[in-house]
Amino acid sequence: MANGHGGARPGAGRKAKTEKYESEINAAERVITDRLPQIIENMLMLADGGWEKVEEEWKPASMVTIGSGEAEMPAFPDKEPSELVLISRKVTHAAPDRAANQYLIDRILGKPTANVDTTVSGPDGEALIVKFTDSVNKVYGDDDEH
Repeated sequence: MANGHGGARPGAGRKAKTEKYESEINAAERVITDRLPQIIENMLMLADGGWEKVEEEWKPASMVTIGSGEAEMPAFPDKEPSELVLISRKVTHAAPDRAANQYLIDRILGKPTANVDTTVSGPDGEALIVKFTDSVNKVYGDDDEH
């Protein structure tokens, strides 16, 4: 550059998220650390399944009737019209959570690695690294010759 100040300078550029949010990350880590036994227990409960899930529907007593047409009448005549009454209750048992089980297994045994083919071929099917090496050798000479 003309002013002699080009290039990277110390402290220049965007701060890393870990540096930018260091205090928030530390606060979150403290909260999680304090609750870690309960969090682990929750994860194990999800993984095992079997816990009850209860869904209830409540309506004001004045909205619930029995019969139809001229025979329709309040289902709860002795209740205040605004008092909530239980209309339905459904209880289900949770199945074991596959994702929670997989997470726990991966934490102990390590996440399985996948084999990735890193060979990159050029348009002619030849490995790209070979073409690059040939180009370097043309410019700088072959190391095998020295």
